[in-house]
Amino acid sequence: MDAPALVGRVWAVEDVDGLGVLDAAFPTIEFTADGRVAGTTGLNRCMGPYSMTGDTLTVGPLMTTRMAGPEAVMVQEQRFLAALEGSMRVHIDEGMLLHLEGAGHHLRLKVMRTDPEL
Repeated sequence: MDAPALVGRVWAVEDVDGLGVLDAAFPTIEFTADGRVAGTTGLNRCMGPYSMTGDTLTVGPLMTTRMAGPEAVMVQEQRFLAALEGSMRVHIDEGMLLHLEGAGHHLRLKVMRTDPEL
């Protein structure tokens, strides 16, 4: 796999470490062709570098804005950032589901439709 499979899509996080995500505060991420990742934690914005070697994705260090919110959203944000930052194995199912696994963490993301006509 190479980075272009990740680029040009908005990925909505469906699950962090088997605990799901809050419907009203789901994280999203986007990968750019120039090696940057950016998105939301469900509360704050996050951004940083990434690199891809084979099926290994390395993200970080990440920077985030620092707004406070409800405790459940802030706990989810910390789980998401811990799972996203670092090195992980990447697998894409049928071009729609992205699985990231590494350092005891697992993220499942789904391509978010951004076309208003869909």
